[in-house]
Amino acid sequence: MIRVLPGVTRHTVGRELLAGVTLLAIAVPLNIGYAQIAGLPATAGLYALILPGIVYALIASTRQMVASPDAAAAALVASSLGGLAAAGGDDYLQLALAQAIIGGALFGLCALFKLGFLANFLSEPILIGFVGGLALDILVSQTAKMLGVKIDSGAEFVDKLEALVSGLPTANLWSIVIAALAVIILVGGRKLARQVPWALIVLIGSTIAVVVAGLEQLGVSVLGPVQAGPPTFTWPAIGLDKWLQLTPSAVALTLVAMAEGLLVARRSSLCTKERLHNQPQP
Repeated sequence: MIRVLPGVTRHTVGRELLAGVTLLAIAVPLNIGYAQIAGLPATAGLYALILPGIVYALIASTRQMVASPDAAAAALVASSLGGLAAAGGDDYLQLALAQAIIGGALFGLCALFKLGFLANFLSEPILIGFVGGLALDILVSQTAKMLGVKIDSGAEFVDKLEALVSGLPTANLWSIVIAALAVIILVGGRKLARQVPWALIVLIGSTIAVVVAGLEQLGVSVLGPVQAGPPTFTWPAIGLDKWLQLTPSAVALTLVAMAEGLLVARRSSLCTKERLHNQPQP
């Protein structure tokens, strides 16, 4: 049975609205970052946040599941497509679209035939190590952006780390100041008042500061124009051979996303005492 907005009552609606605003403040820049990690335009991250978020809120049977892009999935997309096309190019976008279609079809089949139990066969230590490795790779890339250092996002981890260290003399002072202030406000704000949407304050404040002070002219990188309007629905213009090449990576992406989502859900359920449908009784 589908439950619409489970857990929302007149007594909790205010708290849920505040949580939604805070989550939005965090998720918008986060999903733009995920899109950049995957080598896709910012709009891809926003579309992948909005549509699944609405559907999830209306029909979800649990509050614990991940229903938007994450760092591991974004990094997997980049690594699997990087050898087939140049990130950001037209061919790359077509391949990413095809990979997403295959992954969506696989998720649909898993739901139809109740194959979620397959995620249980992925070793938790291996999965944590895998995601941890991806996190290190992403950490280096994002640190470079915080410092204003240019590195090749498609390079291997060691090459990225080497480029970051060698590029430290070229770091932009204003980028460092903005990044440091953002971290201080986010971390310190949570200790002072957890109810305040500090992420939203940082997002708005930093945007105003960059525009008013003209920091883009001083070397601070900005996102730039973002295409407005709804997405255009198309079909990938690629041959059968490309579809076959993408299938293994789409299968791997589906399994990792499923296992990672289940891992996060189980960890969260231990805190909230909410039992998942396929989680055994303790």
